[in-house]
Amino acid sequence: MSESTLEKIASMKAELAALEEKNAQELKEKLLGLAATVGLGEGTKGVIALINALLPYTKGKLVIGGESPTKGKAKSKPAKKGTRTKITDDIRKGIIAALKEGKTAQAVADKFGCSAPTVNQIKKKAGLVKAKKK
Repeated sequence: MSESTLEKIASMKAELAALEEKNAQELKEKLLGLAATVGLGEGTKGVIALINALLPYTKGKLVIGGESPTKGKAKSKPAKKGTRTKITDDIRKGIIAALKEGKTAQAVADKFGCSAPTVNQIKKKAGLVKAKKK
């Protein structure tokens, strides 16, 4: 490329940066005026209205006070809920054997992928629980 072409590119980059800065400033002023428009004096409803009004300007990613707190960080997955371990006869026998070894219900539950109450139910049905004193 010739030097004049490179100069034109540099000039256009500078002009683009200036336009982006001007656009950011106009957007900031618009957003600051928006708080008064939606009436933040209404408490929670006002805040919700402000957030909803801001979303179109932020492409659905509202970031208050600078960079996104999750930028550059891996997003954690929500914990799986509602998945049940099928208690087969083999698992039941393993749970009973572990309980007879003296392991706690929680330790056995963690090992076999079930809950402590499930282990306690198996323990009770297997007769490994002492009778209550009356």
